[in-house]
Amino acid sequence: MEWLPPKAGVDMMARNLAIEWGKDGIRINTLNPGFTEHVPEDGINVAAGDVGLEEDIRTATPLERRGRVEEFANPAIFLASDASSYVTGHNLVVDGGYSVK
Repeated sequence: MEWLPPKAGVDMMARNLAIEWGKDGIRINTLNPGFTEHVPEDGINVAAGDVGLEEDIRTATPLERRGRVEEFANPAIFLASDASSYVTGHNLVVDGGYSVK
């Protein structure tokens, strides 16, 4: 069995909802983010001080860096806007190429 990332269930649910609700003009999409520079409000940063983990992330990501918050926000704005009015059931991966490597 192929390993599916934790977000796979949400992605599959979005596809099914897109089929179900499309006839009502409701679009359902997901955004799958990669590693981000943003540190959560609780201050937990699993890579803080771990040079090896940070290097692994950079090596595994073709753009060789973490994403900035606005690099995740702009695609989300696109999906919420009329610019994507004919997009539904789509998983928009915003991960600097991590998933293709």
